[in-house]
Order: sequence, then structure tokens, then C-alpha cells
Amino acid sequence: MRPGLAPALWRIPIGAFAVPQSSEQVTGRVRRATRVVLFWVFVVSAGINLLMLTSPLYMLQVYDRVIAARHVDTLVYLTVMAAGALAVLALLEHVRTVVGLRLGAWYERQLAGTLIEATVDASAAAGGGRGVPALRDLAAVRALFTGGGIWPLLDAPWSILFYAVVFLIHPWLGWCGIAGGALLIMIAAINEWATRVPMRDAGQQTIRAVAEADAVVRNTDALLAMGMLPGFLRRWQRLSDAALVPHALAGSRTAVLSALAKFVRFSLQVATLALGAYLTIHAEMTGGAMVAASIIIARAVAPPEQAIGAWRSIVAAQTAWQRLTTLLHNARGKSDLMRLPRPSGVLAVKRAVYTAGNAPEPIIRQVSFALAGGESLAIIGPSGAGKTTLLRLLVGSLAPQTGAVRLDAAAIDSWVPADKADYVGYLPQDVELFNATARDNIARFSEASDEDVIAAATLAGAHEIILKLPQGYATMLGPGGVTLSGGQRQRIGLARALFGDPRLVVLDEPNANLDPDGERALLDALRALKQRKVTVVLVTHRLAITADIDKVLKLRDGQVEAFGPRAELLAPVATTTVAAIAAVRSRPANVPAAAGSD
Repeated sequence: MRPGLAPALWRIPIGAFAVPQSSEQVTGRVRRATRVVLFWVFVVSAGINLLMLTSPLYMLQVYDRVIAARHVDTLVYLTVMAAGALAVLALLEHVRTVVGLRLGAWYERQLAGTLIEATVDASAAAGGGRGVPALRDLAAVRALFTGGGIWPLLDAPWSILFYAVVFLIHPWLGWCGIAGGALLIMIAAINEWATRVPMRDAGQQTIRAVAEADAVVRNTDALLAMGMLPGFLRRWQRLSDAALVPHALAGSRTAVLSALAKFVRFSLQVATLALGAYLTIHAEMTGGAMVAASIIIARAVAPPEQAIGAWRSIVAAQTAWQRLTTLLHNARGKSDLMRLPRPSGVLAVKRAVYTAGNAPEPIIRQVSFALAGGESLAIIGPSGAGKTTLLRLLVGSLAPQTGAVRLDAAAIDSWVPADKADYVGYLPQDVELFNATARDNIARFSEASDEDVIAAATLAGAHEIILKLPQGYATMLGPGGVTLSGGQRQRIGLARALFGDPRLVVLDEPNANLDPDGERALLDALRALKQRKVTVVLVTHRLAITADIDKVLKLRDGQVEAFGPRAELLAPVATTTVAAIAAVRSRPANVPAAAGSD
């Protein structure tokens, strides 16, 4: 084995998580290491199968020589030799089992980090919340090795050895074993054909049912408040039944074929003994040879029967590996990115076009604009105009199909992720806090100093809020932590976006859940960012926070309707708003508002 590719057979290192790399590097390394390890496991399997001949050969010698000659010394020697061989057999079985366990753990360590990154990319590209269950697929692949489902496949080639030994005992017994083995292989092939489609359908439906169940956790308030749970359960039950039916069908077919395989194996043993007895009666072989041949044939036909029993796990692992390779193939590799100098905050979008999934029309259509370092931009427009999608393009969580988004002339997705963590801050529309402490949430899980964390929280107006929590900055947040209001989550999310010394800060409706105190803190933060020459892009429907904004971009139907200085673009809006308010105030109390007015 080449150094670093696959270490000692039973000491595969599982170390720390592998740093996320390109899919080609990851899958290539895993395939090479797996080939090397499985080659040596195949060699170990050869030793195991050779030593499986110990018991039948021992019986052959005891029945035909020891008992007939009454040689006790020979019996002792044979017994000691057989015991030693069986001890080595047990050791090799242990080695193979440990290798399977270590290889499964090695898969987890090598692939988990990259798969999580690929899942995040896939979820972002799908619009969020629809990631591929990659870790469940990885567990299915790992279970193939840790559960021993792959061993029958490695033992199968050595059946030829057992058949050869039986042919040496007597050709008729050899052909009898070949016939039984052929029947079992045929049953295994029928099992694969009969369960392939149901297993595939069951896997797909299970993924849908699990995704629906995950939606319950994200929308418990709406389900309970509006009494939607019974209807949802009926919908989920239909999806669950759609997964259970093909799963049960595959299981029942496997059970029938497994029972048939057992019948064939037991019948083969009876036929072997009957034929052996017939040959013994006619003095063509000995009684010991008859018993030994029966045991050897049983071992020869064991791999096909075991494969039938393990076929569901084999198919599940194969299907899971296909999904994983597809996910990794579609992932955006980040291993070859170069470290770029600290940006000044110059942001340029050039003819960006983005279409979600198989949508017929693009969400973002030929959007272009540019900001100098330290400038601020407010993106306004009606709901559904594509504002949030545009922000996700700016921070690189989505990639445009055509056009480019550049930070200091470099494409936003060409920045090393560690550098983006230092230079880009982002507050999404729906603020989600991780199941970690307030400190870790703000510090983005980095080894930051307490001073930096407190500075970000203070700038966002979240410091006092956090101090009032049960354990202050050590309070657990997220799904497993304390319950926060929407405004509190938004302020802590803002602190996370402002953490460190970012050069680009992107805020999606940062004042959506804020009270007047929160809005004042947000305005103070925007002014502080302006003094630091930080480029700021925000989306808002409430124009009060645009007082210190430099430019405004009006977005409608994914296109730029207007772009320019705030004073020019928002002045007409402000005049219209003031006139509308004055008209409402001057309307007599007994005069109803026009139909459809707000």
C-alpha cells in the first residue's frame, strides 16, 4: 500500500474531520483507499476460506484414519493442529470485522465535512430547507462495511476452492454441489431483479416523508395555531404509506426468496448425504469423505444465501453511494481557491441572471450596478421582486447562471470561505440561530476574543439583551436553548453579521421585527459602518432606516427599474407619502375610505 493512501490494515486512521475539498479529490481518494483496503481484505478472506476447510478435513482424517487405526497420538496431533488453525481463523475473522468498522469510520471522517458543505450548497441552490439527506446516505454506505453486508461478496470467489476440493473427493458430489450453487445464484439474481425497483421507490418516498416531517419542526406555531396538524398528518401518512408499500413489497419478496434459498441449501445437504451414502455403499468413497463433502458443499453455497439476506443493505448502500456521488459532482469545489488580499469593499454586479431550479422564468434578469468601497445601498421594491434572491447572489450563497458578482474585482464565489467569514457579514430575512451559546453564535464558531464578541453585540444593540439572558453570553440559543422573540433574534443575528471587521455587510429587512429602540440601534450601527468605510447593502420596506443611505436600487420583476442617489429616487416617494398622509388626515370622519385602500 502506498503511504498515506490506506494505512495499516486494521489501523485505518480516523483523525479529525478532513478539510472540505473538491469532489474529485474526495471521491478519488476514497475510491483509491477503498480499492487498496478491499484488496487486502480479499487476501484476508482467502485465509479465512482456506481455514474453513479445517473442520471437514479434521473429520475426514478422524473417521477414516484415527478411528480405523486406533492411533491416539495421531488424534492428539490432529486436534492440536485443528485448534491452532481455528484460532488463526478466529483472529482473521476479528481482523476483517475490525477493518470493516474502521473503514466505515474512515468514510465518515473523510466524507462528512465535504458532504455537509455540498448539502449546504444544494440546499441554497434549491431555495433553502431542501438539502439532500447526505449524512443518512453516508450512514447507509458505512453500514455495509460495519454490518458485514459486503463479506458474502468477498467470500463468493472462494467457493471455487470448495467445489474443487469436493471434486477431488468425488466428481458426482462436485456436480451435485455445482447444481445447488447454480440454483442459489439464480435465486440471488431473481432477488436483485425483484427488489431493485421497490427499493428505489421506497428510498425516494422515504426522503419525501422525512422532508415533510422536518417541515413540522419548522412550522409548529402555524400548525398548532390554525389547527393544521390533523390535515398535515393525513398528508404525511399518505407519503409514509407510499414509502411503506414498496418497502414491504421488497421485504416480502426477499423473505420468500430467502426461504426458498434455505430450502435449496437444506435439500442440497440431504442430496449430498444421500449421494455420498450411495457411493459409500458401493465402496467408491469412505464415510468420512461423505461427511466432509457435505460440510464443504454447505460452505461453498453459503455466500449466495448470505448475499440474499443482506441484499437490502447492499442495494441501499449502492443507491446511497450513487446519490452521494451525484451530490459531490454537482458541488462547487473550493479546494483550489487562492487567498486574496483584504478587499476594500468595491461591489460590482454585471448583467446577473438567476433562475431557480426548473422555473420557466428567471428571478433576477440582467441586473447591473456598482458600489464604491464604503458606499451604502438600499434595495426597494414590491414583494416578489427578487430582492432576497439578489442579496443571496451578493453574498455568494447562490451563483448566477450568467453574469457576475464581484467583490474587489474577484468573483464572490472565488473567495476562500475562511476569508469570506472575515470580510462578509450577512443577516438573512429569516434569522436562524444555531444550537450553541450566544457567544458562539455571534463569533460564528471562531476562536474569537471576548472583546470582539462584545463589540459586535454592542454595535448591534444586543449586548444588554444578552446580559439579561439566564447565563449571559453562555446561554444556549437555537432549537435546544432559550426562546427568544423575533426582535431579539434579529439583533443577535445582526451582531453576528457585524462581528469582526467585515468589508461588505448585507442585511435583508434588518428592521422587520425591531421595536423603536431596536431601530435606533440599527441606525446607529449603520452610521458606525459608514464611518468605517464598510460597504452596506440592505433590503427594506420601511424607508426610515435609509436616512444615511447613499444610493437606492428599485427592483421590479427581477429587473432594475431605477438606480441612483437616494436624494433623487426617494424624494418623489417621500412627497407622495406626505401627500397621502395629509389627505387621510383631512378626510372627514364620516367619509369612508375608497374601496381597496389601505
